[in-house]
Amino acid sequence: MIVLNVTYTCKPGKRRAFYEELIPKAEYFRKEKGCIQYAYFEALEDENRLLLVEKWEDETALGAHTSTEIFKSLGAVKEGFVEDTKLEKFVV
Repeated sequence: MIVLNVTYTCKPGKRRAFYEELIPKAEYFRKEKGCIQYAYFEALEDENRLLLVEKWEDETALGAHTSTEIFKSLGAVKEGFVEDTKLEKFVV
């Protein structure tokens, strides 16, 4: 299983709007073959931080996910809302 922790540091006051832009994409991703979990969490101690936890069956499923057009469209969405992105990847 592949686990990704993606921490977004949003531009001040933009976290909620960013999350709302992500909801339809997340619904799509959750239905992809090999997706075990795709969930967002808000940091209580930092109003600009949003955590995404992704779990995929294997590298093949993750690769298929990252090659979709909807995934590729995330970069443009992030430009308006995100200052920094940190990715941690775990193979379990």
